[in-house]
Amino acid sequence: MVLTIKEYTDNQGAVHIDVTSNASGLSSTQEDRTLDWQDRPHKDKIFGNVAGRSRMIDLSTGTFEPCVSYSEAESQFLQAKYLKDGKTSSKFEDNSALVQSYVKNQDSGSGWTAEQLWGFEMVNGKRYYTRRVVVKNAKGDKSERVRLVYDYQGSASNNEDDGLAYGEE
Repeated sequence: MVLTIKEYTDNQGAVHIDVTSNASGLSSTQEDRTLDWQDRPHKDKIFGNVAGRSRMIDLSTGTFEPCVSYSEAESQFLQAKYLKDGKTSSKFEDNSALVQSYVKNQDSGSGWTAEQLWGFEMVNGKRYYTRRVVVKNAKGDKSERVRLVYDYQGSASNNEDDGLAYGEE
């Protein structure tokens, strides 16, 4: 999977992060985030009809305000205090500059939620962009945790024409 990420500030001062995801053999998907914590509807080929919101947060204050209720293990995982096993410690490189994103599926009979924290982590001595995700079913009694780890490939201008899009530095 290759992400092309564009970050910019609009005329009203709102920060945007637009992400195009391309996976080999699959069509691309588009995630456009405005970091103002306002609900926005989005129709996605994979995830259906969702309403989502995003913002910058600072975990260094010791306060985390999740959108739904989590177990201690889920909360610790989302904040990058532990890996999924709940035993192996981990941490975001900078807790003061993270993106919090929350989506709720709006399709009838579904209603799952997904909350994410985006940041940077050291993995085996190398710095990576990561996303910590906790997904819950509509009842909130089942959940899944995943850490997505992305390797930086460079800006599009630094790469030969290999048919892939990499985004800006």
